[in-house]
Amino acid sequence: RPMEVHHVRKLKDLKNKPKLQNWEKVMIARSRKTLILCAGSRDSCHDLLHQGKLPDNRGSNQY
Repeated sequence: RPMEVHHVRKLKDLKNKPKLQNWEKVMIARSRKTLILCAGSRDSCHDLLHQGKLPDNRGSNQY
């Protein structure tokens, strides 16, 4: 499955947001500015992230 990398310039920018999405909380907790996501289709995880619709799939065995 093709993958893409989502990159955040500064974690500080995320920390200052009033409401965080789950993927933003994960990036802050891991102290990482990049997040690897599935790509290659219209409903890819990377596209869903940019649309604000990325589901919280932690603990799922879908991959």
